[in-house]
Parts: sequence; C-alpha cells; structure tokens
Amino acid sequence: MIRTLLAAILIAASAIASATAQTPAAEPPAKDPVNAARHVKEGQDLYRQGQLGSALIAFENAVKAGAEGGELFYQMGFCYKIVREDPDKTREYMAKAVPFLEKVTADPALASVTPFYYLAAAYGNELADPARGKQVAQRGVALVEKRPPGDVKDGVMLFQIGRLYSL
Repeated sequence: MIRTLLAAILIAASAIASATAQTPAAEPPAKDPVNAARHVKEGQDLYRQGQLGSALIAFENAVKAGAEGGELFYQMGFCYKIVREDPDKTREYMAKAVPFLEKVTADPALASVTPFYYLAAAYGNELADPARGKQVAQRGVALVEKRPPGDVKDGVMLFQIGRLYSL
C-alpha cells in the first residue's frame, strides 16, 4: 500500500514538473502597424467628436497593436481623467507622452501648434510642473506669432492657440 502511494506521488510530481517545464513564457503581443494606425485614427476621430469612452477603447486597442506617440498618449491620459476618473493612469500616459512631444517640439520647423499645446498642458495640468508648462507654452506662442494668420485652419487649432496663451 505504501509503495502504491509513493508511486502515485512520484508519478504526479513528475507530471507536474513536466507540464511546468513545457509551459512557454508569456510573450508580448505581436505588433500590428496596420491595425494600430487604424485604431489611432478611429480613436482620434472619436476624441474630436467628444466620444471619449469610445475613443479610449480605440486608443487601448491601438497601444495593444503597438502604437505609440505623444498625441496618442496625451489623449489617452485625458480620456482616463475624464471617462475613468483614474488619476494614476492619467499621469502614467501623460508622462509617456512627454518624451515624444519633447522630441517633436525640439525642432519648431517640424512642429505644429498641437504638440506644444499637449506638452504645455501635460506639464502644467497633470504632471505638477507649471513652470515647465509655461516655458513650453511660451515657445508655442512664439511659433504662432511667427506664422501668418491664414495658417490657422480650424477651431481646434484656435482653441490650442488660446490655451497656449493662457498657460
């Protein structure tokens, strides 16, 4: 009886060890640039329409597919703030946005008003660095003042310009 019990224990232990050894490590999901871009565009369209809950779902799908970027992460952070009322996720995504936005705003010839607005707002409103937000806003305002007035194309840009002045 004891031999049978010991044999059963050894067989069970061997089976567990074998199954554990064969379990592959969890791999990150594969990047899918086509779907990532599609989800980003869908999310940004929804964001601009004020459908922030749906936009957040699209943004989350975009990130799962490998998307990243300053505008994307800023908008995700804003959605987490408004829709989910999650200050930790808000700060997390705003902080993720900063390096991307810093890179774009480093060369004003390549940047539009938008990345200056997002970066200034991230620093000033969510990352508790209003002095840094003010510096970025001043650089954005300087960019605006160098461009011809006809360069402003829509209400979104007018809003962003106004916010740069207020920041």
